[in-house]
Amino acid sequence: GAYAKGSQIRGLEELPQDSRHMVFHAGTAARDGGVIAAGGRVLNVTARGATLAEARERAYGMVDRIDWPGGFCRRDIGSPDPHRSIFDRMKDRKVRGRPAPARPRRGRRSGRGHG
Repeated sequence: GAYAKGSQIRGLEELPQDSRHMVFHAGTAARDGGVIAAGGRVLNVTARGATLAEARERAYGMVDRIDWPGGFCRRDIGSPDPHRSIFDRMKDRKVRGRPAPARPRRGRRSGRGHG
């Protein structure tokens, strides 16, 4: 669906901007000295840490400091195994009469021509 455009995004200037804390703009525009949403996936907030949990905590800490009433974000990114819950839920049931998909194998290539 269509995303709301033109809403003001505040608080970005107070966020840390270094090699461990980064905000990437994708759907933003400058207007009247501020930043507005221009549609789509507007911001990508990224952080690094010694562990996945630390990086996740830093990134969502930054997200929580952004003042954007019209914005929203996913809260499952950086979870230990985001695909686990999907496959566990589908494991013992069928979707539209078809068996649940096979769980992807990690570290193995599939398909032809990959040896």
